[in-house]
Amino acid sequence: MKIELKKIHVNEQFSQETTMFQAGIYVNGVFIGHARNDGMGGPTMCRPYPAQVELFKEAQAYCLSLPPKQYDWGSLKSDMEGVVDDLLTEYLEKKDKKKFERDMKKGIEGLH
Repeated sequence: MKIELKKIHVNEQFSQETTMFQAGIYVNGVFIGHARNDGMGGPTMCRPYPAQVELFKEAQAYCLSLPPKQYDWGSLKSDMEGVVDDLLTEYLEKKDKKKFERDMKKGIEGLH
């Protein structure tokens, strides 16, 4: 099962303890629901699209079947919230890397 986030909107300016964002959750290319976090330290909320409730439930079950996420301090059971948070982190890291590479290129070109 391929779970993706699309139509990601992040508001870093108003993020406090967690990243404020909204995104669409897709499974194998099918829109199944919405994910959002208010950026105030609370959990990421995942809600099904009414026409895809069954596929949303299947995705939740799939996420629960994944191995626990390992950290230096221990592990956490996998769930949809965690999978979505990991996908968002991956998206933000890629975005930051692209910005860094673009800025480095501008800096190098400015030396010539």
